[in-house]
Parts: sequence; structure tokens; C-alpha cells
Amino acid sequence: MKTHLVLAVALCLFPLLSLAEDETISSANMSTFAIALRLLDPRNIMCFISWLNKLVKKAPALTREVVDCSIGLADLEYKILSALEKLVTIAGQIVFACAGLVLNAVIGGISCVKGVATQVLDLVPVMKRFQEAISGGEHENAVQCVKESFKKFFDVSSVYEVVDACIFPNNSAP
Repeated sequence: MKTHLVLAVALCLFPLLSLAEDETISSANMSTFAIALRLLDPRNIMCFISWLNKLVKKAPALTREVVDCSIGLADLEYKILSALEKLVTIAGQIVFACAGLVLNAVIGGISCVKGVATQVLDLVPVMKRFQEAISGGEHENAVQCVKESFKKFFDVSSVYEVVDACIFPNNSAP
């Protein structure tokens, strides 16, 4: 039994020990499953739900800004807007399941956790797709405009920064 405990501790700590002191852990380098597990952690879930709520509320204005940034670039506009639509759709389902918690009520905790748990594995790949859509490409000025719009609404320029702020609060700015 002691062997199992020592092995478990070693397996958990080994990846952390191999990091350089000044190297920052980022969700950008994590698998979909690893991100989903971290977001389901009770210490992280409210931060993430709060951001999803903000995303759902600001989606119409963000959509207008994306359209303004990508005028004349139908392919880029479609790519970003379709990823944003999927992201907002899943986020809306989670926010609806967690409405009591978003409003600081003490109701809905179980339905919220269930809603997040059932949707998070779908949400994380969509978040990654959205991030890919607003990262680089051949229309650099339009992509930069979309990133600036995202930063204006959420104080961060990438989805990974949002996730990092929730799952690594000591390493990132809120």
C-alpha cells in the first residue's frame, strides 16, 4: 500500500519537478481532457462560469466587431463567426444550467456541475477552434483587429489566457 502511495505522489509531482523555475504552465500546451478536468475542479469552476456568462452576454457586440474587422474577407468572417457561434451556444447551455450560481443564489449547484460536466468536453475543442480562427492566417490586419476586440471585451487576447486565469490563478492576471 505504501508503494502505491509513493508511486502516486511521484507520478503527480514528476511533471512539475521537470519544469524550469521560470517556465510558465499554460493551458495552450494541455490536452482537451486535461483542460476539461482542471475546469471541473471546484476551485476553478466559478471563475470559468463567470467568464462564460460574460461571453454569452457580450456575444452580440463581439459578433458585430468581428464582422466590422473582417469586411470583405468572407472566408475569415465565416471561420471566426462559426467558431464563435458554436462557442456561445455551448456556453449558453452551461450558463443556463448554472443560472442560480451566476446570480449568487445557493440553488442549482448539482444541475450546474452536471451541466458543466456534460458540456465541457464539447466546449474545450470549440474554444481551441475559436482560438485557432483568431490566431494568424493570411489576413493579419483583420485577425489583429479581432484579437483587439476580444481583448476589449474580456481584458485578455486569447481563450487560453481566460482558461489560465481560472486554472492557474497565481500565474496569470485575472
